[in-house]
Amino acid sequence: MSHIVQVKTEFNDPDALRAAVDACAELAGVDVTLGGAGKVRFYFEGTLDEDNRADYVIKLPGRYDIGFKQNADGTLTVISDSEALSGHYRRGDDASRILGENLGLLRQEYTHAKMMAMCSARGQVMQRGERQKDGSFLITIQG
Repeated sequence: MSHIVQVKTEFNDPDALRAAVDACAELAGVDVTLGGAGKVRFYFEGTLDEDNRADYVIKLPGRYDIGFKQNADGTLTVISDSEALSGHYRRGDDASRILGENLGLLRQEYTHAKMMAMCSARGQVMQRGERQKDGSFLITIQG
């Protein structure tokens, strides 16, 4: 059974993605960054060649990475091992711990980064309140 998943996203801004990865890493207390093109580490590392190449790679601690391939329409497709995304691999180094189960936290932080850029372009100031226990936060926009 294959562990490899590819999911098309609405992500289309590498700068916002980089900001989201940085925010997730800070929340998790780990050193993780979004790098350029490279190979994505899977459960069966090295068994696939074309499928594990990505335009952007999040190098995670442990044995998994999360990759993003740029599509013709500008959106990014996530390339990952299904265990990393689902959180079933529980050794403390899984992607779900850092980026949220099924990348939920990464999506939230990406949205925040896009909103910040949009507000800045419009001359508005956006502030985010403290993160609540359920993961939500209040956003205020002025201007």
